[in-house]
Amino acid sequence: MKAIYRIAKLELASLFYSPVAWLVLIVFSFQSGVVFTGLLKGRLQTQDLGVPQEALGFWIFNHAELGFFASMQGSLYLYLPLLTMGLFAREYSTGSIKLLLSSPVSVAEIVLGKFFAMMAFNLLLVLVLGAYVLTGSLIIQDMAIAQQLCALLGCYLLICAYAAIGLFMSSLTSYHVVAAISTLVTLAGLSYLLQVGQEYGWMRSITYFLSLSGRTVDFYFGLISSKNVLYFLLVIVLFLGLCYNRLQAQRYSKSQPLRLLRSIILIGSALVLGIVSTEPSLILYKDTTANQSLTISQESQTILKAIPGPITVTMYVNAMDQDLFKSWGVPEQRNKDKRFWQLYTRFRPDMEFKYVYYYDTLSDASIFRQHPGKSLQEVAELVVDVNNMQIRDFLPPDSMHTIGRLLSEKARTVREISAGGRYSFLRFYNDAFHSPNEREVIAAFRRLIEPSPKIFFTSGHLERSIYRGGETQYRNMATALQVRKSLVNQGFDVDTVSLAKQDLPDGTTALVIADPRLPFSAVELDRVQRYVDKGGNLFVLGEPGQQDILNPLLQSLPVQFQKGIVVQGSKEFAPDLLNAVFTPEVDSFSKWLSHWQQDSIALEMAGTAPLVAKQNAGFAVQTLLTTDPRKNWIRRDTAGVNSVHLLFDKMLGDTIMQTPVLVALSRQQSGRSQHILVAGDADFLDEQRNGLNPFKPNSEVFDAVFRFLSNSALPIDAGREKTNDTKFSITSKELPIIRFVFLVLLPVILLIGGCWLLITRQRR
Repeated sequence: MKAIYRIAKLELASLFYSPVAWLVLIVFSFQSGVVFTGLLKGRLQTQDLGVPQEALGFWIFNHAELGFFASMQGSLYLYLPLLTMGLFAREYSTGSIKLLLSSPVSVAEIVLGKFFAMMAFNLLLVLVLGAYVLTGSLIIQDMAIAQQLCALLGCYLLICAYAAIGLFMSSLTSYHVVAAISTLVTLAGLSYLLQVGQEYGWMRSITYFLSLSGRTVDFYFGLISSKNVLYFLLVIVLFLGLCYNRLQAQRYSKSQPLRLLRSIILIGSALVLGIVSTEPSLILYKDTTANQSLTISQESQTILKAIPGPITVTMYVNAMDQDLFKSWGVPEQRNKDKRFWQLYTRFRPDMEFKYVYYYDTLSDASIFRQHPGKSLQEVAELVVDVNNMQIRDFLPPDSMHTIGRLLSEKARTVREISAGGRYSFLRFYNDAFHSPNEREVIAAFRRLIEPSPKIFFTSGHLERSIYRGGETQYRNMATALQVRKSLVNQGFDVDTVSLAKQDLPDGTTALVIADPRLPFSAVELDRVQRYVDKGGNLFVLGEPGQQDILNPLLQSLPVQFQKGIVVQGSKEFAPDLLNAVFTPEVDSFSKWLSHWQQDSIALEMAGTAPLVAKQNAGFAVQTLLTTDPRKNWIRRDTAGVNSVHLLFDKMLGDTIMQTPVLVALSRQQSGRSQHILVAGDADFLDEQRNGLNPFKPNSEVFDAVFRFLSNSALPIDAGREKTNDTKFSITSKELPIIRFVFLVLLPVILLIGGCWLLITRQRR
């Protein structure tokens, strides 16, 4: 151990007695300062303008593409070859390698001594990065330090792996430049290796393990996993071992076949250990984020762990489903699919993955228009051949049609999850992301262990349809298979019911009555009343002009529809457009809505009937949305509301008052919790109002409403608490001080220190 220490000390001194190490430190610190202050500038300016900030630590340091660590990683591979190129090349060029190998020091001590010297220098580079992390912790309030320490660990492991590779390359040549270029080529090769051989099963695991690409992303996000730590350790040991073999062969003149055999054994052992380490059951994780954002929620974990027996995930891949076939279905995307499931195999490592390939006609497949006159099989052969696959591996349509449960999926690429004799489908969606999130994944898993909540929509009165698309219809929010937020993809079973023909089926979770245009018969009203009396959940959505149809449904409830329509006097927008105001009562109704109320964000409604709600001894009444009396009033006569710019007219019966437009009722009835909602507008969940747009409050109102109606069963609560790092303790006026420290003062200090040491050394 003393020999290792002496060699490391001498090598480190040699580094600092040359201008290269000082130049690297100065340039590296200056570049880090440019990146850090550039990121700070944009965020400080937006804060000074009054724009709310969130997750500042993540956006400044941890973002996978724009963050500080990711930006610096793009340059780190350029610095290490300059430092490692002379570790052994210098010994070869001066002839001192013969003295070194003939000295009473083992080859292992020589290799480890030089590598430990590089580890010490790498620690200086990481300390430079740590200075920016420390600065961030001082100027960003409540920044998560653990997450940044995790990112620093990832950086350190990465550059130590670079150093081990550079050390080995330096042992192969006496030319410094050749050693540096060889190191760069090797690093580039290991980075691009992920794109090699992914279509072949036997090669996919090998190249995936060897690839450097993306290995530090988890660290930057704040997740430590044993497979990534072990990867870097194996890479370090592998290249140090190769370097040892190279020098050992020189010392004892080993034969070429023996040297080759030892290297093959070393590489093979590293590969086997690396591939085994990626087995889900062997991986350990540590989530260092403040809100555990890299770990599925506790509710999701409970559902996953409750599924009996092993879980099988089968992806049925249709070659005609072009976008999904190329991005998820082809064999070269298997590792992408594996990374997708990492969140869930962490808690259920017994998941098995299968892939079934087939071809079948899609109603919207544009490829047939591009190849007129060709049969389905001919087009399929063309698509398969272009993707370097064989048509014999694809099942024909007839074979797939025998799997009856797949017919409802209409030949779309889909995942089937099965366990304990039950199954459910996990779909891809027609949006920018395609792939399901935690909420949709866990909703599919939940179907394996619990009956799905059953939502019935009444029919027979010209209500909103759950099977038709259009601006005023409900297909997208209820039954659309390729819409992420539709009820069927959130874990619900959805159907219609005609109350004129039957009672509500047993097991009904909630009944939805959406904008009926025809009156209900006495029999239907009686069935609704008996359902309510038994404690059934109910959601009534109305529109102006239909009050006489709707109020009989609510005769036993402390909420009714008022006559008239809510209007506004805006010159820019339609008179019946309403920006409904969230009340403080949403805090106790749903945590998903409280931030909209705190930020004074309104919910858009159009054509809204006013409600009147009164306190009732039997119900807890919550007014969730109201009108704004400063902007809105009630017009009793709905005729001509959309034709002109309206002005308040008391002679027409206009009334200024704050009136509810969404009311929630709760009580204990027949031994169960009963939840009832009444809305004065049926449009805020349809396509025209962007009811499923995640960037508008309509989307979270949708989630809150159906979680309320399903007694908190669905949608899955996969949310995380927001982090507290939402504010800088400085303004952009202090930024020049930080720039001076990191762009001028720190490089100058390093420059003076380097010059002093080099001049002192030369004098001695």
